[in-house]
Amino acid sequence: MNLASRDQEVSSWISECSQNWEPYGCFEDVHLMLIPIIFLLLLAPFRIYILVFKRNPLAPDVARSQLYFVKLVALLLLLFTMVANLILTQTHHFVVQTITIITLLVAIILHHIEYTRNSNGSGVLLFYWLFTTLVNGYRLWAGGPINAHHIGLFTITYILSCLMFVLENCKCPIKEQAIHLGNRINENENICPDAKSNIFEKLIFSWMNCRMQQLSVSNSFWWSVADDQACSVFQDRWRMESKTQSPSLFRALLLNYPTMQQLFTGWLMKLFYHILQFTQPLLLSAMMNWIISHTALTQQIPEPLYKGASIAFYIFFVSVIQSLLLQQFLHLSTTSCSRLRSVLINAICRKSLSAIDVPSINKVQQCMKDDIQTLVDLFKHLHLGWSIPLRLTIGLVLLYHMVGSIGWVGVGVMFVNIPVKLLLERLYQASLCVYNINQNKQLRIIRDILHGFRIVKSYAWEMPFMRKMIGMKNNELNLLRHLGIITATQYSIFSNHFTPLIASFATFFTFSHVYHQQTLSNQFMLVIIAIYDLLNEPVSDIVLYLQLLVRSRKALKKLQLFLSSLSVSDPVTPHSFNHYQHDGNYNQQHQHGNSESNLPIIEVQQAAFRLPSQPQLILQSLDLSIKKGELIGVVGSRRTDIIKTLLGQLVKTEGELFIRGSVAYVSQDPWIFNSNLQDNIVFGRPWDPLFYRNVLDLCDISEEQSIQKQKSRISLARAIYSRADVYLLDDPFNVEHDITTQLARRLFHRVIQGHLRTKTRIFATHTFSYLHQLERIIMLWDGKLVMDGTFGDLMSKQRGQLYHIMAINQDQNNIPYLDENSNSLPSLPPFKSNNLSFGRSNNNIDDDNGNNCNTIESNFGLDDTDGENEQSNNSSDQEEQMKQCWSTYAKSCSIIAITTAILLQVLSQVAKIGSYVWLNYGQNATITKSCSFLTIFAIIGICSILLHTIQCIFLWLVCVTCSAKYLHSRILSNIMRAPSNYFNNNIKLQNIIHRLGIDMKRVTQDFPKLFHRYLLVVTSLTGAIAIIAFSTPFFILFLIPLGFCFIHLRRHYLRASLRYHHLVSASESHIDSIMVELVNGSTTIRTYKQDHRFIADSEAKVANYQRICFLAASCDRWVAIRAEFLGALALLGAALFAVLDVVYGAAPVIDAGLSGLSLYYAMRIPSSLSYIIRLSQNIELKMASIKRIQKSLPHEQNEHKDTISISPSWPEYGRVVFQNYTSYTTDSSLFNDATFTINPGERISVVGGDIRPDLLRETSNNTISGNIDIDGIDIHTLRLSDLRSRITVILAEPILFEHATLRENLDPLEQYDDLVIWEILKLVQLDVQGDIDAPFYEHKFTKEQCWLLTFARALLRAPQVLIIEESNEIGVEVDEIVRQILQDQLSGSTRIIITSKLDTVMESDRVLVFDQGGHINAFDTPHNILKYKGSLLNTLGSSSWDGFNTINK
Repeated sequence: MNLASRDQEVSSWISECSQNWEPYGCFEDVHLMLIPIIFLLLLAPFRIYILVFKRNPLAPDVARSQLYFVKLVALLLLLFTMVANLILTQTHHFVVQTITIITLLVAIILHHIEYTRNSNGSGVLLFYWLFTTLVNGYRLWAGGPINAHHIGLFTITYILSCLMFVLENCKCPIKEQAIHLGNRINENENICPDAKSNIFEKLIFSWMNCRMQQLSVSNSFWWSVADDQACSVFQDRWRMESKTQSPSLFRALLLNYPTMQQLFTGWLMKLFYHILQFTQPLLLSAMMNWIISHTALTQQIPEPLYKGASIAFYIFFVSVIQSLLLQQFLHLSTTSCSRLRSVLINAICRKSLSAIDVPSINKVQQCMKDDIQTLVDLFKHLHLGWSIPLRLTIGLVLLYHMVGSIGWVGVGVMFVNIPVKLLLERLYQASLCVYNINQNKQLRIIRDILHGFRIVKSYAWEMPFMRKMIGMKNNELNLLRHLGIITATQYSIFSNHFTPLIASFATFFTFSHVYHQQTLSNQFMLVIIAIYDLLNEPVSDIVLYLQLLVRSRKALKKLQLFLSSLSVSDPVTPHSFNHYQHDGNYNQQHQHGNSESNLPIIEVQQAAFRLPSQPQLILQSLDLSIKKGELIGVVGSRRTDIIKTLLGQLVKTEGELFIRGSVAYVSQDPWIFNSNLQDNIVFGRPWDPLFYRNVLDLCDISEEQSIQKQKSRISLARAIYSRADVYLLDDPFNVEHDITTQLARRLFHRVIQGHLRTKTRIFATHTFSYLHQLERIIMLWDGKLVMDGTFGDLMSKQRGQLYHIMAINQDQNNIPYLDENSNSLPSLPPFKSNNLSFGRSNNNIDDDNGNNCNTIESNFGLDDTDGENEQSNNSSDQEEQMKQCWSTYAKSCSIIAITTAILLQVLSQVAKIGSYVWLNYGQNATITKSCSFLTIFAIIGICSILLHTIQCIFLWLVCVTCSAKYLHSRILSNIMRAPSNYFNNNIKLQNIIHRLGIDMKRVTQDFPKLFHRYLLVVTSLTGAIAIIAFSTPFFILFLIPLGFCFIHLRRHYLRASLRYHHLVSASESHIDSIMVELVNGSTTIRTYKQDHRFIADSEAKVANYQRICFLAASCDRWVAIRAEFLGALALLGAALFAVLDVVYGAAPVIDAGLSGLSLYYAMRIPSSLSYIIRLSQNIELKMASIKRIQKSLPHEQNEHKDTISISPSWPEYGRVVFQNYTSYTTDSSLFNDATFTINPGERISVVGGDIRPDLLRETSNNTISGNIDIDGIDIHTLRLSDLRSRITVILAEPILFEHATLRENLDPLEQYDDLVIWEILKLVQLDVQGDIDAPFYEHKFTKEQCWLLTFARALLRAPQVLIIEESNEIGVEVDEIVRQILQDQLSGSTRIIITSKLDTVMESDRVLVFDQGGHINAFDTPHNILKYKGSLLNTLGSSSWDGFNTINK
C-alpha cells in the first residue's frame, strides 16, 4: 500500500464518525436513549447487592422523610407519563421505550432501597438522571420524529427528569439520618463531610469549601478519619509473614486490603484518564478537518456550524472529565499512601518499643524519613507498572495508523534518552553524595566554632575563623558548579521539554526521505506532535520507575530487617520481663508480693547471655540468687550487663532466669518524656497525692525548678512511686547530670538505705564511696562472676583483686585516676565533638522551658523559635514579605544574571513556537522540496534548544553560585557580629546550623529547580495565549474574567495551603518527638508496663498527622479541579471562537493551520494553570528559607563615636580603674557606682561578681554609666578587636575546637612558630604526642589537659591583663600546675581571678567582694577582710568553705 492510499485511509478513519452528520436521526432516537438505560441496568444490581447485604438499615423515621415521598411522587408521575407516551405514540421504537419503562421501575426500586439503607445521595441514580436529562434535552432541541400532538407528554417527561436530578442532589433535612439501627455514631466525633457528600460534591471537592474559607484553627477544625483497621490488618498480615520461610514486607503491604482498595479504585480512574488522553489528537484532527472544509482551497461542501460547535464542546467535556478522573485518582492515591505511611510509622513505633536490642535514634529516624518515604513513593507510582505499557501501546497504535512503521523512528529517539538520563541521574547522585559529605563536614566545623564562640569573641579571632569558613564555602562552590553542570545538562538538552520536538523532526525527516512524492500537511504534523507529547510522559516515567524500583528495593530490605529483629514476647502484655531463648520458650514467674520467704525473688541458674546482634557471649556461667530485701552492689567491667539481663535486653542462650515480682528501673542516663513533672513521676500509676508529696520530699524535687535540672532525681522518684518489689539502680547518682556529691550521699542514705530498705535493690556503681554501706557485693570480670560477698570479706580476702578490677574498670570508662584526697571516683566524660563546653549536657531539653522538654523546634531545628511567626494573617503583610524575599534572592543571584536567564527562556519559547508556526506556513507555501523545509524547521528548533541550554547554564552556574556565595556571606557576617553569649542557647545555635545547612541547600538546589519549572510553564502558557489571541483576537475578552478568577483562586488557595503545610510540619515534629521518646525510653517504658499508653499516644499523633495530611491533600485537589476547570473554559473559548471565526470571520482565506496550532496550545492550558498554582505553593514554602536567611541577628556595638587608635604595645602596665561605673539590666544590677583601682601586677580575687563581661564590653544590652580605664585609656573608646586582642581570658569551661588543629586552637592568627608553641606546651607540663598541625581530636586529651591547653593559649599572648574563671572540677595536680604558672610565668601580669575557693582567695594580693545588688562589699587583703565578722567573705567562709576556721585561727 502506498502512502497516498494510507493517508486517505487515515483521514477517513479519523472523520468517519462525523461524515454526513444530520441534526437528528436514528442515532439520537435509539443510541442516545440506550446510554442511561445501559448505565443503570449494569450498575443497579451491584448497588442493590451492596445496599442489601453490606449496609445496615436506617431508622424508620429517617428513611421516611418528606424528601423521600416527594421523589416517590415525581417518579410515579414520570412512570405514568412514559406509559401514556408509549400507548399514545405509535413509533417503530416500541422495544426501546418498553426497556426505558422497565429501567424506570428499576430506578424506583433502587430509590427505595437507597433511602432505607444509605444516608447520602446515590451516585448511580445521580448519573442516571444526569444522562437522562442530557439525552432528553438533546432530543427536544434537535426535534426529529417526535409527534407534534404528543410533544406535551415528552416535555413533561423532560421536566420531571430534570426535577428528579435536582431532587437527587438535595440533602435530607434530618440531621439524625446518619444514625443506623443499633449503631449510633458518636455525637462528639467530627465526621468528614466527604463521607456525607454525594458523588458530584465528591468529584468537585465542594465539601472542602468550609475549610478553605475558615482561617482560625480550633478543635473542631480537624475531621476524623474513618477507622479502616489498616494498622491491625497489617500487624496480623506481617505476623503471618514473619512465620514463613521467606517473609516479604512488600507482600504484607500489598495484601493490606483497606489501603489497597483505594489504590485499585484510583487505578481504575487512571485507566479511563489515559484512554481519554489519547482522544485529544483525534479531536484536534476532527476540528482541523472541519476547518479545512471551509477553506477556499478545498472543493468539498462546508460542514455545518453545529458540527464544529459540537466538536468544541466534546473537547471541553473531555478536558473536564479528564480533570475529574485525574484529581480523584490523586486524591485516592494520596489518601491510601497516607494510610500506608501511618501503618509503617506505627509498626516502627511498636518495634522500637519491643526490640530487645534498642535501635539507635539515627537508624529509626532514617527508616521513618527516608525508607518510608521511598515506599510511599513506590506505592504512589505503582500504577506505572501497567500504565506505561498501556500508554505506549495506544500511542504506537495511533502512530502506526498515521505514518505506519516510520513512527518507530521518533519512538526510538525518545527511548535513546532513557540510558542517557539514567547515566546523568547516576552522576548527579554521586556528585550530590560528595557534596553532602562535604557540607556535613563543613557544618560540623561550624558547629564546633559556634560552640566555642565565646573564645572567638573574647580573643578577637573572628577574621581567621571567618576566612576558614569562607575557604570551606569556596570548596563547596566548586562542587556546586559540578552539580550545576550535570543539572543544566539534564534540564536542557535531554529535558522532556524538547524530546517531542526532536522525535517529530526525526519522523518528518524519515518520512520525507522514504516517500519523496508525498507532502506533509499541517494537520498531519500537528497530530503527530500531539501524539509524541502524550508518548513523552510514559517514556519519561520509565526512568522514574526504574530509579524508584532500585531505591525501593533497598528501603524494603532495610525496613524488613528492622521489623524482623528480635523482640520481647508480647511487648504490650503487662509486665512481661521475658528473656529470649534459643528454643523460643521463656521461664518466668511473676508473683507480686511473694509470701514464701525461702524462695529468692531473683534467681539465675547457670545462664549465659549475649547481645542480640552478636554471637559472642558477654555473660556466662552466671549463677545468682537474691532474696527479698537485700541491698546488692554490682561492680566490675560488666556491671551494667547484669541490669540489662534482668531487663530483658540480652538474649539468653542457656540456663534459667526467674524474677518473682515487679521491677523498677533507674538508668544511668535519666530519661524523661515531654510532659510535666507529675506525669513523669506518676507514670501511669494510680494517683496518690499524699504519697506523691512524700516522694518529692524524699528526692529533694522542687516543682518550681525545671525538669532539666532535676532529671536524675525525677528518674529516682518515678521508681519510688511505682512501689515495685525489685529496684534496678544503674549508677543513679551520676555527677554528670544534676546531682552533687553531697546530694548523692543524702539520697543514698534517705532513699536506698531508708525508704526502700524492705525492697530488693540491685545497685550498679563504679565508685568506692558506697561499697562499704552495701550488704552484699557482686563483682564481674570477663563476663564471669568472680566475687560474691560482703565488703569486709572481699577486702580482707581478696583486697588486691578488688583494687585491680576497679582500676581496670576506671580505664575502660575513661575515668581519671582516683585522687588520694578524695573518697570517690569522679565520673568525667571524654572530650567529644558535640560537647565542646564540658560542663554542658548534650540533651535536647530546653532549660528555659520549665517542665517542658524535647520541644518541636529543638527536634527539627526550626527557626520559628526566635519569636517570629512564619505565617501572617494579614495577606498584605505576607505579600510584602514575599516581595522582600524575591528581592533578596534576585540581588543574591545578580539582577543581570537573573534577567538574562528570564530573557533567554522567553527567546527559547518564542523559537519553539516559531518552529511550529513554520510547519503551518511551510504547508501553505506548498513546498515540494521537503528537505529545505525540514532544514529550516530543524534550525529554528536547534536555536530554541541552544537558547534553553544557555539559560540553564546561566541559572545553574551563575545564579546558583552567586546566590550561595552572597547568602552564605550574609549569614557569616551576622554570626561574627553577634554577641558572644548569643549561641549559649542551644535552640538559637540549631537555628543557625539550620540556616547554613538545610536552608542553604533549599536555596541552592531545590529553589532553582522550582524557579526553572515555573519560568518554563509561565512562558509556555504566555506563548499559548499569544498564539490563541493572534488566531482569534476576541479570545482576549473572554480571557480577562478568567484571569481575574484565576488570580483570586490562587491567592485564596495559597493562604489556606501554606497554613496547612505548616501544620503538617508541626505534626511531623510531634511524631519525631514521640519517636525519640520511645527509642530513648523503651527500656524504662517496658519496665514500668506502660507499653499500651505510649503506643496509644504515638498512634494518636500519627492519626492526627494523617488527618492534617488528608486536609492538605484535599486542599490541593480542591484548587486543582477549579484551576483546570478555568483552563477547560479557556479551551472551550478558544475552540468556539475558532469555529465562529471560520463561519463569520472577515478573513478572505481561512488559516486552518494557525487555528489548529492555537487549539493545540489551548489543550495545554488546564494542566498549565494547575501546575502554576502547585509551583507557586512550593516556591512560597521554599521562600521561608530565604526569609530565615535574611533575618538579622543582634549585633554588638562595635564602634564608638570617639573611637581612637592605640599603640601596638598597649597595655604596657596593666592598671585597671573603675570610676563610678554602673551597669545594670532590666532584671538585675551588675555594678552599682563601683569605684576601685587594680594596680599593675596585682593578683585580685573577685567574689560574688563577674567583671569579665564589662572589661571585654560584652554587655551590649546593659545600661552603662561611668568609665573603665586600662593604662589611662577608656575601653569604650576602643574598637572591640583592639580591646579583646589585648586582654586575655581563661574560661572555667575548657572550650576547644575539635575539628581544628592543635595550632589553630592555640594560635589561629599564626603569629608564632612551632618552637614557641612547643615551649609553651612544655611550660604547662603537657606531653603532646604527634604533630601540632594534626586534628585536635586525634590527641585524645582529658578534660584537665584541655584546661591546661587554655593556659597555654593564654601564655602565648604574654598578656598584661589576664582574667581567669577558676574551675571547680580540676584535680589537685592540675591545680598545683596552675598555681605554679601564675607565680612563675605570669607574675608580672595583672591577674583577675573569679573564684569561689578559699585557698585561691587567701593566695591573692587583694580580694574584691560584691553583694547581690552590685555594690562593693569589701576590697582589701584577705586577712583584713576576714577580721570583720560582718563582711560577706566572712559569712560565706564560716558557713560553707572548708578549712575556714582553721585558717582564721
